[in-house]
Amino acid sequence: MKCAAIIPARGGSKGLLLKNLRKIGGYRLLTRSIMAASRCDLVSEVYVSTDCPELAHVATLAGAKVVIRPESLATDEASSEDALLHVLGEIGKTGDLPDIVAFLQCTSPFTTAGEVRATIEPLIAGRADSAFLAKRSHGFIWRNGDDGLVGGVNHDHRKQRVRRQDLAPEYQETGAVYAFFARDFLEKRNRFIGRIVAVEGSSHPYDIDTMEDIVRARAEIETDPLPAIRPKLPKVLITDFDGVHTDGRVIVSQDGVESVSCNRRDGLGIEIARRNGLEVLILSKEKNPVVNARAQKLGIECIHGCDDKLSVLGAWLKSRQLHWDDIAYVGDDVNDIDCLQVAGFSICPADAVPLVRGTVDLCLASPGGAGCIREIVEYFRLV
Repeated sequence: MKCAAIIPARGGSKGLLLKNLRKIGGYRLLTRSIMAASRCDLVSEVYVSTDCPELAHVATLAGAKVVIRPESLATDEASSEDALLHVLGEIGKTGDLPDIVAFLQCTSPFTTAGEVRATIEPLIAGRADSAFLAKRSHGFIWRNGDDGLVGGVNHDHRKQRVRRQDLAPEYQETGAVYAFFARDFLEKRNRFIGRIVAVEGSSHPYDIDTMEDIVRARAEIETDPLPAIRPKLPKVLITDFDGVHTDGRVIVSQDGVESVSCNRRDGLGIEIARRNGLEVLILSKEKNPVVNARAQKLGIECIHGCDDKLSVLGAWLKSRQLHWDDIAYVGDDVNDIDCLQVAGFSICPADAVPLVRGTVDLCLASPGGAGCIREIVEYFRLV
C-alpha cells in the first residue's frame, strides 16, 4: 500500500507568531515533523500544506513537496481537515492518490519515525480503518452538570474509590500522528473512520502553543532522537545593540546626556566578518543617536528605534530576498526572543536573561560589551 504523509503548517498563529518556524534543539518544528515522516520506511511521499513562503522554503530544503494553501484555508476558523482535503484534491489531479494518509502536526516536536510507522501499521495489517498516536490516561475525570455541580466521568464517585490501576484503560490523543485511508477520508471528511485503534507513543507528548511550551520542551533535548548540528556560515549577522555591543549600562551626565561603552575587539571582529563576506546589521529598540553613530563608525547598516523587531526584520529580509535560514541573530533580552527563535542560528551573550539563555542555539562565554561579537567571528572560524 502507498502511504503519503501530510503536514499542515500555516504561517499565522495567535498564540505564538511564526510558531512552525520556531526551533527546539536547532531544528524548526516543521523540519522535525518532515524528518519523522521521511525517515519512516512506510511513507513514500511527504507533503506540506502552507500559506507561508518561509515555511515553503523550509519544507523544500527538508525534502518535502509543498502544496500552497489558499488564504481561505489559512484562517483561524479553517480546520486541519480542510487543509488535508485540499492537499488530497491537489494530489488527485494527477490521478495518483495514496492508499493511506499519515497526518502529522508540527506542534509535537519529538515525534519519531517509529511512532509514525506504528500508527500506520494497523491499517496495513487490516486491523483498523484509522489510528492515532496516544498516551494512556490514568486520571479521575470530572465534569460539570447542569446544576453546576460535578460528577465522575470515568468513575462512579458515589461508590468506594477504586484503585487507579483497576480503572479501564483510557487514552488521550497526543495530536502528533493520525492515519486513515485516503478515499474513506474524502468521503467522510473525518480523520476517525470505522475501526479505530489508539497507538501508545514512546516520545514525550508536547503540544507547542506558547513560548513556555518551547522552554519546557527544551528540557527534553537530552532524549532528543535528532543529532546535534553545527550551523553553516550565515549570510548576515543580526545583532541587538544594548547588551551585545555594550554591557547594557548607560552613563548619564548631569546634563542628561547618555553614553555607553563598546569594545574594540568587537569592532575588529566586525571588520573581519565583513572582509569574509559576512554582512552585519544592528537591530535595536534603543532610539539613542549613539546606536547609529556606532554603526556608521563600523561601516554597517543600522535599524534603531524599533519596537516590533520580528516584523521589521522580516520585511528587511524580504527586501533583500533573504530567508530566516540565512541569518544568525544575537540578542540578550526578552524583546529579542521572537527573532532568536526563528533565525537560522540564535546566539546570546553569557549574561543574557535566563529565558533567552534557555532558548538559543549558542550561549557565548563572553558577556555583552566584552568581546562577544569577536567570539562569534571565531566560532564561525573566520579568524
